[in-house]
Amino acid sequence: MSQESASRSGSSCGRRFIPAKAGRLRALFLAFFALGSLFLSSCGPSTASFPSTPTLAQVEERLDGLSFPQFVDAAYDLYVLRYPQTAMTLGVAQDLGIRSRRLDSFAPGYEDQTTAIQAAILGRLREFRRASLSSDEKVAYDVCEWMWAGGAARDALPQFRYAIFPGETSPDVALAAFFAQFRIVSEEDADDYIACLHEVPRQADQLRSRIEAEAEA
Repeated sequence: MSQESASRSGSSCGRRFIPAKAGRLRALFLAFFALGSLFLSSCGPSTASFPSTPTLAQVEERLDGLSFPQFVDAAYDLYVLRYPQTAMTLGVAQDLGIRSRRLDSFAPGYEDQTTAIQAAILGRLREFRRASLSSDEKVAYDVCEWMWAGGAARDALPQFRYAIFPGETSPDVALAAFFAQFRIVSEEDADDYIACLHEVPRQADQLRSRIEAEAEA
């Protein structure tokens, strides 16, 4: 997961609109924040009622009938909710209505569903007529398409499907960075930190199962 710290506006207007890609696309994600000064003209839907870990069906339902600015905000939020560690390190957990109490999931099928969500978002994005968008929205469209399409292409590469891989975004390295960057300034933060520590065995078991499955394949 990306462990870069960032924040975004507490309102739904003017938030950074580029979808975050975890882990192996860290470099692309950083490029998104380089474009973070671009803003969309409309407010997105409130995230307070978003499911804490949205499924593919929930994502498709929530994206129905949205305007283009609402769509890019909602797609960003729904995707990041799949990665609670990233939500914390980006400083957007509160904006998304969640607490930093969970680690990322590596359960069987979870990443496949996240990839399917990414593909669904790309498909919905391409349903908008680019020619009918404003100049700023056309820029947003192009960057979002680049991000979602690039992520899908990289997900298809076998080297990115391993549970553990060289580099700072490998889950084992990212976990250590997550705890190192966890800021404790209140009793609630301390409670969340302890909750995340209790999550470590679950994540470790999931990763071990994936590694064992990869070894047998």
